[in-house]
Amino acid sequence: MTTQVHSTARTWIDLEDNALFNYAGPFDGKTQNFLAPAAFCMIRRRKWRPEHATVVIGGGMQIATSSFHFYNHNLISEVRVVF
Repeated sequence: MTTQVHSTARTWIDLEDNALFNYAGPFDGKTQNFLAPAAFCMIRRRKWRPEHATVVIGGGMQIATSSFHFYNHNLISEVRVVF
């Protein structure tokens, strides 16, 4: 599940909820849940036209919200090139 709020025309914040269900293995039946707040910024040329590429950069942190988790507070970075 994801929720996004556009703060300006080129920036937005995002809150994502991720779940991981383990089947088989030593952690069979255990569930991990994470919340990942992030911020994104769109970069494009001043004389942008639809045939030009747009770059979106973002970053956030994955925070464990379940009592069972392998990791916690992981930094996330992302770069997208949109055509």
